[in-house]
Amino acid sequence: MGWMRRGLAVLLLGAGLAGATAGCLQEAPRGNPLDPLSPDFEDVGGLEGRVTTVYPPFGGLAGAEVRLTPGPFLAVTASDGRYAFPGVPSGAYQMRVTRDGYAPVDTAVTVLLGSVVQMDLALPGRPAVTTAALRAVQIHRWFPQEPLQILDVTVAVADPDGVQDVERVWLEVPALGYADTLAGAGGPGQFAGTIVGAELPASLQALQGQAMHLGVRDRSGVVVVVDAPPLVRVIDFVPVAVSPQGLEPVSGPPFELAWEPVVLPYSFTFRLDVVRVEADIQTPVVSIPDLSAELNTYTLTTALDPGDYFWTVSVVDAFGNRSRSREAGFQVVE
Repeated sequence: MGWMRRGLAVLLLGAGLAGATAGCLQEAPRGNPLDPLSPDFEDVGGLEGRVTTVYPPFGGLAGAEVRLTPGPFLAVTASDGRYAFPGVPSGAYQMRVTRDGYAPVDTAVTVLLGSVVQMDLALPGRPAVTTAALRAVQIHRWFPQEPLQILDVTVAVADPDGVQDVERVWLEVPALGYADTLAGAGGPGQFAGTIVGAELPASLQALQGQAMHLGVRDRSGVVVVVDAPPLVRVIDFVPVAVSPQGLEPVSGPPFELAWEPVVLPYSFTFRLDVVRVEADIQTPVVSIPDLSAELNTYTLTTALDPGDYFWTVSVVDAFGNRSRSREAGFQVVE
């Protein structure tokens, strides 16, 4: 009988353990949103950061658009350059940041489940051509008979990162396979080039109507190429200096410079230039621009030291294109 009581006790203990185990294996409550089996599960993370300039003090850029693809997801940066994407499905995205006046930036980003990824980006400023002019100049001379042709190019540029960020400005004529780098000139952001004679890719007349471009590159490697203004006119008319000439002696000033009257079918002005010649060294001493097209004389009142000089008269149109006369010499005597 003793063995029967012991067997019954074992059975009762086993049944109790089984009941307890069954109670432990009951499904736990699933309210955790990170639990894939929870009805509240969200497979999302977050992305935030700041968009700034590329140079110190790394100022925040307001109004930049931040896009994620696939999407669409779009955020616009606040006044301090900050943006945020809460509740973005986890996974890999392409991120693109754009803002007016700046080059776009693209990068890859991975959003992690339950995490906020920090992504700061710097936008390089996009350089721009603010003003530009191309002018044709013809310098007529006694020898050689053909005029010296010059293409004058002036360009002003700007850059949100400062004009000191601009490292190269150039003129190109794609159809002729030609490009020429312009030099810094005058103040900040000013560039110019004087392309003379054989350095020209073609005659000034042949350049009329050609598509020409201006290029700008900054230290960040951002390149901008825009259409150059057209070469409006090449002035083929040759003005003639009348007197004094032939090293005619003059005393004074004052004395009179005279040239042949000019009538042209477009608006223009005259420009007078006086140059000192000494031991084959030419030194400009007087330049008088913007004289009325109705004139053909001018009284020079500038004091000149005794010596040899020549003077020229130029026709200048409203665009700055110019045609210069041949030299007329005179000698200032005491």
